[in-house]
Amino acid sequence: MLSAKTSLKVFGTVAARKCAILGPLRHQLPPALSVTAAPFGYRGFAKKSPPKQKSKEEKQQSAQRKKDLKDRREADKFISLDDTKTVGSLTPAERRQQRLDQKMEHGNMLKEQTRALDDEVKEMRSALQEVQVEQASPELFRSITVAEKPLLSISQMSIVNATTVNFSVFDDSLAGACQKAIQLRGKNWTVNKDGNKIGVILPKVTREVRNECLNRCKGILKKYQRNVNAIKANMLEENKKMMPSTEMEKTEAAKIEKIYKQRADQLLALLKEKEQAMSKAT
Repeated sequence: MLSAKTSLKVFGTVAARKCAILGPLRHQLPPALSVTAAPFGYRGFAKKSPPKQKSKEEKQQSAQRKKDLKDRREADKFISLDDTKTVGSLTPAERRQQRLDQKMEHGNMLKEQTRALDDEVKEMRSALQEVQVEQASPELFRSITVAEKPLLSISQMSIVNATTVNFSVFDDSLAGACQKAIQLRGKNWTVNKDGNKIGVILPKVTREVRNECLNRCKGILKKYQRNVNAIKANMLEENKKMMPSTEMEKTEAAKIEKIYKQRADQLLALLKEKEQAMSKAT
């Protein structure tokens, strides 16, 4: 039996011979069979080939598989224990499709009701614009028509100050009709005519007038708040019918509350904006 020292010498000699024989040839061997001339006969690791690049079709197929898997998982969330009692002979795939349809219906409901909330906000904005403190501005006379023509198109308007406006009528024959139309628009206005010149003096904006307009705006806010609350209640009721589990119902209800709060805050912001505009009226 060879000693440890003798065995090491023999092993080293064999390894040296192997490296001497294969050393010159290692550059001609394939990468998988290449041998590194390391001491004691250690073989080098084969070089890894770079990963294969996927084609465009393979990438699309992979993305589609991931999407299908995600849809199946989403559908499985809608499957409750009660489904096993009610679906009867439906296959798992049919149950998933049924829940996907239900999820789509729920999404359409949210979109429709959210659109209704946005419509309420737009209608309130229009309603607040109709509440005007009588301050000299083109909007105050925009609705006046003479001979089926807008007053602002048959005359030139000039604002002297917050309570005084002058009109220069292009056609002298229409000056009298313009005076009557302006007087009908504001019965508490002072309207004077001199040839084709018409002067309008508006009453000064008092605290009582401003408070009256503000109360009207608050009444408009309450009206649209009731409408928004009714839409929210309808959304929560529909959500309760569509959700198969209490946990999912609470999750979707939280989303509905967030949508509602955003629109409710918009209504309050509109009123605040109107208050600021009226406070600047003199």
